[in-house]
Amino acid sequence: MPVSYEIRPEQHQVRVSFEAPVNDRAILDGLSQAANEPEVTRGFRFLIDVRRSGYTPNRASVQIFVNFHVNHPILRHCPTAIVTEELVDFGVSNMFAMLCELHNAQVRAFRSLDEAEAWFDDLKKNTLYEI
Repeated sequence: MPVSYEIRPEQHQVRVSFEAPVNDRAILDGLSQAANEPEVTRGFRFLIDVRRSGYTPNRASVQIFVNFHVNHPILRHCPTAIVTEELVDFGVSNMFAMLCELHNAQVRAFRSLDEAEAWFDDLKKNTLYEI
């Protein structure tokens, strides 16, 4: 299955993982499904793991993802970490993050799960967002 997600209510976190083969539609559908779960509310942290997706979005796809993210009533208000290992995917994820930031949506790209979790921990410590 190319998309899976786990909701961790006690951590206010949703982990969404993508595995090859995926495409734009699978990514949008997977994120939408996870974000629309009844227990997921504004302030949840989203960890999006694309390390095994085998997919690098092009510029047009990135813009589609940005529009989806910043216009979604839940995702827009959730700190989001994207985890990837490939350098090109890290660059594309950073582009996505910067474009989301222009719309005041908090998104960061990381090369490891530990780095993403550390960012989430820093957010909690610094109270940069409210749950």
